[in-house]
Amino acid sequence: MRPMAPNENGIPGNAGRTRESKIIRTSIIGIGANVLLAAFKAVIGT
Repeated sequence: MRPMAPNENGIPGNAGRTRESKIIRTSIIGIGANVLLAAFKAVIGT
């Protein structure tokens, strides 16, 4: 079995895609948390 060639990030195989999907998921969670915080602050009136 020959080793997989590194992708554009220099990471072999699908590791780059996995890393990208984790970054995107974390970003979406962060955006959602900020929206909830903004809604909470609007309700409280701070």
